[in-house]
Amino acid sequence: MTVAYLVKGNLLVGALAAAVAVAPGIGFFSRRGRLKEDSAIGILFAAAFSLGAILISSIRTCAVDLSHILFGNVLGVSGLDLTLPAALVLIVLLVVFLLYKELLVEGQR
Repeated sequence: MTVAYLVKGNLLVGALAAAVAVAPGIGFFSRRGRLKEDSAIGILFAAAFSLGAILISSIRTCAVDLSHILFGNVLGVSGLDLTLPAALVLIVLLVVFLLYKELLVEGQR
């Protein structure tokens, strides 16, 4: 994503390209090495995150802070941004509560 920002490209396309580039690496390390999939994901995620942090720190400008895209802006959170996830959590909990037996039986198959 940081590389896409540097070349003034679409950030979504850059993130997709990074994901597509990392996926074969996860497969390579988990199949040919002694690493499990979750370890390979963690290592490559940390490596990609570190590379992005290095690139962000090298292009600091006053106009745009790219870290806001990654981490967000706490001051920009509205009431709807808090209400919608809370409502979704309540709906999921209600569905789990109502369908607990069915979910339990399905999990044992």
